Amino acid sequence: MRILFLTPTYLPNQGGVEIFLSDLAVWFNSQGQDIKIIAQKYPRRLTTREVINGVEVFRCLFFDPKPPALKLKSIAAYIYAFILFPFNFFKFLWTMDRFNPDVINYHFPGAANYFLLLYLRFRKVKLIVSLHGSDVRELPYESSISRRLLKKTLKRADFIIANSKYILKEGNLIESSITAKSTVIYNGIDKKNFNSQEAHKQQGKYIFAMGRFIEKKGFDILIKAFGEVAQHNDNISLIIAGDGPRRSGLKRLVGDLGLRDKIKLLAWSDRGQIVKYLKGCEFFVLPSRYEAFGMAVIESLSAGKPVIAAACGGPEEIIKNGINGILVEKENSRALAGAIRELLTNRKLFTDLIEGARNSIGGFGIEKTGQEYLTIFRRCE
Repeated sequence: MRILFLTPTYLPNQGGVEIFLSDLAVWFNSQGQDIKIIAQKYPRRLTTREVINGVEVFRCLFFDPKPPALKLKSIAAYIYAFILFPFNFFKFLWTMDRFNPDVINYHFPGAANYFLLLYLRFRKVKLIVSLHGSDVRELPYESSISRRLLKKTLKRADFIIANSKYILKEGNLIESSITAKSTVIYNGIDKKNFNSQEAHKQQGKYIFAMGRFIEKKGFDILIKAFGEVAQHNDNISLIIAGDGPRRSGLKRLVGDLGLRDKIKLLAWSDRGQIVKYLKGCEFFVLPSRYEAFGMAVIESLSAGKPVIAAACGGPEEIIKNGINGILVEKENSRALAGAIRELLTNRKLFTDLIEGARNSIGGFGIEKTGQEYLTIFRRCE
């Protein structure tokens, strides 16, 4: 089967969606499926074509007709994409026709909606849309154009896959007709990536968190919670790996709370280094204000680590409270601090949660996810 992944972002960009898509593409490749990727050419320095982990990746500049933000850089980028629209669309069309896919699996619908809908006016191809989070929870509310294009894309789709029940519910709010042609398939990971890496080593124990430095990830909540914990625990530190627009604000908060010696804000590392941080930490914390699924959660479980997570959507479908982790009220730094203290001091609970983490990861392997995706593709072929 010829399978095309269409996505606004892919490796070498780092994030939950990119890692999941790479693992899924590699798995399809290993099963003898003919898999290709078309992704947004962002950042612009990325090459137009390359092979990543044995999978061919093509990149082009999509055109999103929604009005740009009132910033000179955004307006210039919009004008640039508009001028090059005919060239980029025909490049997109040529790449699609050259591969001639049996199935298009469109992940994180948004940036490529306009190109895809135009393409499907001229070609009849099975379309499977995979929803991941902000694509239905944030982007459709940025403009009426974005919402209309997403509704049309969801209506045109032969089938919808959501990465959690929470996100499927959000998708139904955008387009109610998807109810009869949708299902939930949890994202999976390649557990082999966690077998070969050694643990990160440093002096003293540490708690680990990671993600983009943006408001929804809630790292300000975690820093405040850790400030309460650090008052009575001298032998524990916090490492947060990531990057984003709120880095300077988070650094300032760390300084204001007098925690510069206890909290490290690290830049994104490669996946191997992230696995080392996970394997070396005491446990992982996810303080998000909302989370569609929680790739970092299943990565932590794969590393054999308990998770403290805010009850903010997707993680509630992964974490079983008191079994493989602890769920706390979202946006509640005091509750989060209490859970961290509990896991640092209650060693029986800590040991039980480690065992629970190891036992619960079986349902999130890339093999299981891949087989479920392949079943849907074959049904729609």
